[in-house]
Amino acid sequence: MKRISPFMKLTIALVLFCTVLLLIRILQPQQLTREQTPQTNADTSEQKPAKVILRGKTMGTTFAITIEGLTNAQRLPEIESTIKQRLVDINQVMSTYIPASEISQFNRSLTTDWYNVSKELFGIVQLAQSISEQSQGAFDITVGPAVNLWKFGPQTEENTTESNGIPTADDVAQVLEHIGYQQLHLRENPPGLKKDDPQLQIDLSAIAKGYAVDQIIELLEALQLDIQYMVEIGGEIRTVSFAKNHNNRRTWRLGIQDPSGKAGTTKRIVAVKSQAIATSGDYVNYYEIEGMRYSHTIDPSTAVPVQHPLASTVVITDTCAAADAWATALLVLGPKRAYDIANEHDQPFAVLLITRINDQLEWTPNRAMELFLEYSETP
Repeated sequence: MKRISPFMKLTIALVLFCTVLLLIRILQPQQLTREQTPQTNADTSEQKPAKVILRGKTMGTTFAITIEGLTNAQRLPEIESTIKQRLVDINQVMSTYIPASEISQFNRSLTTDWYNVSKELFGIVQLAQSISEQSQGAFDITVGPAVNLWKFGPQTEENTTESNGIPTADDVAQVLEHIGYQQLHLRENPPGLKKDDPQLQIDLSAIAKGYAVDQIIELLEALQLDIQYMVEIGGEIRTVSFAKNHNNRRTWRLGIQDPSGKAGTTKRIVAVKSQAIATSGDYVNYYEIEGMRYSHTIDPSTAVPVQHPLASTVVITDTCAAADAWATALLVLGPKRAYDIANEHDQPFAVLLITRINDQLEWTPNRAMELFLEYSETP
């Protein structure tokens, strides 16, 4: 038997040490940072409670929670701790990047029998399946294999492509066989999921951030504090205004990203009170090959990135999970179908469609969105 050299022992030890550190970093709560800004009443010069912004990282992105009107600063540690733990818990259920998460375990399972899941996972899958039905399949949480195939998911190293980097037609056809929300079934009591296809997988990335926003809103509401707040995770936002907002004034003004401009460039502003707003677009996560743009938004019916002039969608509705999912669904549908389905929905929601026409952007709000638009200029 060969003896292991001291150098090799040291190398193995270092690898194990780094692996442990990486696992700790993945699983531990992200450190929150806190910003406090004193506010002054313009009429009386009386100092008002500070505006506090809590920042951190979650779900592979950043979050910012803005709180205004907090009179008792001693509550901040409790608020921070509660938020941090809730985000960790959600990740342990819904992250496909964490091998031990509940969704990762379900995806690895090859059983076609009922698979018991938590109430939390069941609830968000139930919402996702409902939006899949309403959007005629444009929203589909089983599209993950195609997302990976086009190098936008957690398993991109397994992709096979043509020499120019584009997946082959055979590869596309193969993953398409394992996509389809109709192959996923729900059982409410006890909560369970069932696959028709043992290789079926689910990916909640197009709804999980919005869901997490809603959960943080619920936490803050449970504190019963006379505050107003805005929760943002990865660009998905929900706002709550002061309960004593007697004049019903819209207290939050939010800029809409210009798809043709630099990050932070806005062309429209919406004014909201207690609403959720989500966007989806082809201008952030994409690549170009031979002059063709391939975005991270995959059409579940073809397993190929969408190829139409709709560049971005903005949705305003009551909950951020729904806004998040619908923003994706509308981007898949394309400009005409998206506009029609938003207005024909049982409860029509506000939508702004940004379309590329001859290298120019056309901004098209529906009637519900016009109520929120505060500022508009001709692009």
